[in-house]
Amino acid sequence: MICNGVSFKFTVEMKLKYLVIFLLGGIYLSGCKTTYSSAPVPTYVHIDSFSFSSNPGDYAKYGSISHSINYVWAFYNNNPVGVFQLPVTFPIITSGSQGSLLLEPGITINGLTSFETPYPFYTADTSTLITNPGKIKNTQPITGYNQAATMRFIDDFEFGTQFTRYSSGSPDSIVKVTDPSMVYEGKGAGYIDLKSTADSSEIISQKGFPMPAGDAYLEINYKCSVPFYIGGAGTDANGDIFPAYYLIGIRPSDTWKKLYVSLQTLEATYTQATTFYITIKTSVPSGQTSGYVLLDNIKVFTDPD
Repeated sequence: MICNGVSFKFTVEMKLKYLVIFLLGGIYLSGCKTTYSSAPVPTYVHIDSFSFSSNPGDYAKYGSISHSINYVWAFYNNNPVGVFQLPVTFPIITSGSQGSLLLEPGITINGLTSFETPYPFYTADTSTLITNPGKIKNTQPITGYNQAATMRFIDDFEFGTQFTRYSSGSPDSIVKVTDPSMVYEGKGAGYIDLKSTADSSEIISQKGFPMPAGDAYLEINYKCSVPFYIGGAGTDANGDIFPAYYLIGIRPSDTWKKLYVSLQTLEATYTQATTFYITIKTSVPSGQTSGYVLLDNIKVFTDPD
């Protein structure tokens, strides 16, 4: 009986022990299931670059379609996805079978890679993104100048140049060249030739323009063997001119590049100015005896009046 009693007691204790283990194991497994539930699989979007759309007659309104779009601002169903440098492949957690994908073209301001912004005078691209988890959709968004883009100034050097010496006593000026090896596009480019006898240059646009409050940018294509500076000057209602104020310096480049220069600092500097002008200056740096600056498609865009 003692043996049977011992045997019965052992059996009950073992049953209780296994019951506790079973309950604890169930709680643990339940917790694991909650913690490690499967995450949604994104649909991926790949963008190499933006293409630029131009309609017949747009050249007269906007000039060259050259651009340097190197960033994209992405939105899914009006919610921000991120800002990405091109080319890029990025994930989107979609909802439903499809959604709206909006892509805004972005540029670097004044050539500074730490200052990127959606360009206010380019259109965004909108398309439908079909949900396809784990798969990549290749897309090339399309942009162009939008209705807010008001061109205030242009010099594409097709028919001479819109620039002259900053003053009668200023150093050498700028001339038009037509040699295809020196032209970015079209039939002409602006050429500043620096030599030991004329080792500096400062020029100003002959035509002034208004600059209403809001966004204002200068666009320019350039190639140069010496640094040069871009700025501006202004005149008040009496026609009195303010001294030139230079916004940025540009390093030499042996290939053609596109640059976007913000003019808002110029506007803030000349608060009394009613008319603005573009100024450009350069000189032969120490250690060089000559140099050049080639310019094309100089344009100023602002918000409408």
